[in-house]
Amino acid sequence: MPDQSIILNGRQIPIHRATLDAKMGDPTVLTSDFWSYVELWLRRGRGSAAMFYWEQAREFYESSKTLGSISAPLTLYYCFLNAIKALLEYNNVAVGPFHGTSGRTTTKKATLSGELVKFGAKGVAPALANLLGDKDARDSYTLKQILYNLPFIHRAYTITFAKQPELFIPLREFHYVRKAGATESWILLSLDIKSDPQQITGLLPRGYERDIAWPEHYLVRTKQRFKWRDGDNNIQSNLVRISNYNKKIRQDIKYIRGQPTTWYLKLNRNSPDVISRSTLSLMLSAMHRLSELSRYNPVRLKLLLETQQNWLISEFIGSAPLQFLDEIATEMTGQNLAFPFVRLST
Repeated sequence: MPDQSIILNGRQIPIHRATLDAKMGDPTVLTSDFWSYVELWLRRGRGSAAMFYWEQAREFYESSKTLGSISAPLTLYYCFLNAIKALLEYNNVAVGPFHGTSGRTTTKKATLSGELVKFGAKGVAPALANLLGDKDARDSYTLKQILYNLPFIHRAYTITFAKQPELFIPLREFHYVRKAGATESWILLSLDIKSDPQQITGLLPRGYERDIAWPEHYLVRTKQRFKWRDGDNNIQSNLVRISNYNKKIRQDIKYIRGQPTTWYLKLNRNSPDVISRSTLSLMLSAMHRLSELSRYNPVRLKLLLETQQNWLISEFIGSAPLQFLDEIATEMTGQNLAFPFVRLST
């Protein structure tokens, strides 16, 4: 008997955008204003301290809209910082006054590889990394390395640095399946592969393997399993297990906000340029370094924006705020949020 799709409320369960407390099985929340929805969520949950930081984050976000590329990183960083403080406060994580990240310039010539970002031992950045389960043991990266690991600007990156290989493979579709007649369950992914399948097989993240039961398609499954039991009395425990499972697979499966949301598997390339950290951690650290340049050395930031890497930097500054808002809002609420009046696939 073939494997069976897991069905809940008449539909397949999608990968959830949240990693923390993902409310699997809940319908997508349609809202035209993510900021206001999270504010109402915090009021309902009596998160007064988190509310303060969230309101500050929104003010910095609004302020950044009128600024150019040299000034915007400063207000955007404080938007990111305060939104993350709200998330940490909501999850009862005490961090103290430190930002937890720093940066410095290592080369005379203005390049992305000449800007170093360092995670500290304590403060907001390492607290976020710990909360989201970041695995990377290193604490220092170049700005170029960080941007390589952000899926929402990966196309701009690979055009800017054409010799570096793709890091993200698009997913055509995905669904949770269970072994016929058993409780053993896992995620099954269909990859959109345009290169040699054998080469991709050698680059799959640890814990993933090709499902050879479907030779006409390139399907990948996780080796780790979870249990899905029949019966209405098992629904809540099933949802807890699949939520915990979702948190683990989201370390390797990333998304780009949009209409619809697009999903990607991050390849396990043997390179120091690959960073095992969440996109929220990477966005915060990259924007921190750009904000330092904006405040203390705007001339160097201007020089960066005049190099051949200027499109990539501009894409990050322009695209990161909405991607960040999407991710932080879903982590805060545990819900998938979407704009109304648009049919989404997830």
